[in-house]
Amino acid sequence: MLSELILTTIVIGGNCFGNKNTTYENFEYDNNQIITNSFTDEFLEYLTDALLYLNALGDDLNDINIKETGLENYLEEEYSINSFSIVNNLSNSVVSQYGIKPIDINESETIFVDVNQELGREYLGCGPIAAISHLDFLAKGPKYYELVDGYNDYDELLDFYIEIASEIFAIPAEDSSITFQDGTFSLPISVEEGMRQIIKNHGLENQFSLSSDYIFPNVTSTVNIISKMKNSIDRGSPLILWEVTSILTGHFVNIYGYETFSCYDAFGNLTNKLFFKANCNPNYNDDECIYIDSEKLDDYLYCVIYVNEERQHLAIKPADYGYPCSYNNTYKTNYYSFSQFDIELETTRLRTGYVKHYDENGNFDEYRLVLSSKRQSYSQAYLAYQFNNGKILRNLSIDLARWGNAELFGNNNSTLIFYGFNSATNTWMNLYTYDPNDIPATYPVMRNFQVYLNESIDFTGFKIEINNSNSSVEERNFGRIILGSVHFYFKNVP
Repeated sequence: MLSELILTTIVIGGNCFGNKNTTYENFEYDNNQIITNSFTDEFLEYLTDALLYLNALGDDLNDINIKETGLENYLEEEYSINSFSIVNNLSNSVVSQYGIKPIDINESETIFVDVNQELGREYLGCGPIAAISHLDFLAKGPKYYELVDGYNDYDELLDFYIEIASEIFAIPAEDSSITFQDGTFSLPISVEEGMRQIIKNHGLENQFSLSSDYIFPNVTSTVNIISKMKNSIDRGSPLILWEVTSILTGHFVNIYGYETFSCYDAFGNLTNKLFFKANCNPNYNDDECIYIDSEKLDDYLYCVIYVNEERQHLAIKPADYGYPCSYNNTYKTNYYSFSQFDIELETTRLRTGYVKHYDENGNFDEYRLVLSSKRQSYSQAYLAYQFNNGKILRNLSIDLARWGNAELFGNNNSTLIFYGFNSATNTWMNLYTYDPNDIPATYPVMRNFQVYLNESIDFTGFKIEINNSNSSVEERNFGRIILGSVHFYFKNVP
């Protein structure tokens, strides 16, 4: 590892906008902030000989970048496949765990125009773009609000994006010593170190670690790397992939999923093809993902950057519980197994279930998971979580909203209580008490609660409970709270 980047009589290209090439002899860039790899002659040979696999303008360059609508033609032309389907009709993606994927970024959007203006650049470059997309995901998906608490606030989000771009070393298109026609150039180590610094800036260095794998064409086996990539996605963590073009032009993309296709060739032979799903950076200005053929990764130089959660993290979406569409007036227990995390969960609920919601035209809209604490003869609702195999909670995040403005919560006699289960005393401890009237009736915009637990106590469970001191005479359900996503963070590292 050297503290300088030395390129000798090679060609550099702008990494986001195609093959914009300028030759520099004995170019030396002193980089005091980023530690980068030494470029040996062998390494340079790989760089200059590697062919482009994925490029931001792939359709124009006739590469093998595959848009979703072009997958059928690709399979037919590349593998003589005449029919295919997704195995089990399932898509493995971080979306399945968090409901979102890393954002598609278009530098013409106002916020990114403002980022570039603040930094004095015309372009961010795909390295900083990939880092912004990934770190933005960590704030909005796994709910690491330490990164940016007000991600719906334009100014806070702008400051966060500027901070990220400032920490990642990139040679800008406007650098007076280097004349790029378009784009910027970053190395994977610069992106990795910049993201590591951002995580440290926000006090999360003990919760995340960053690592990377460099793959050399026809030298490094991709079997274990592909397995690691799939495992990361299965755990809800996207990846950053950097690939090299024919003349040292690297491009960064955000991989967020993978799909296995069951395919039949012209002779009726069955085979499976694995494709990764990614954002292009910058995007195509449409909603299509791009597919990356895993079999082609053997042929190209690339680097995979992983952001690993050191603390185990489990996200549960409202759709994951499988409860009936009714309120139970006696307590019910359900059991769940999350084998990828070695987690066994038991839930106990009272007057908690799915409710059909209809839009203003009377058409069915969606199922919502609701706790209803107020009806004739009933004045309580709760949902309790207990982890049965030694998993110790350290903190959690939960999203809540009132069903409507007229839920008949009393001004002084209704409470929303968070409890933690103390495994040592085998008791539920009151953690926080709130007035349910303070929860907004603004669904789908919900109030997020961050619950931090006393680390001197081994909490193995959490409960949300709504109480009314007097039961209602109403024959309809009131006192309703909508439950959104819940994120549990554990002490134990698997």
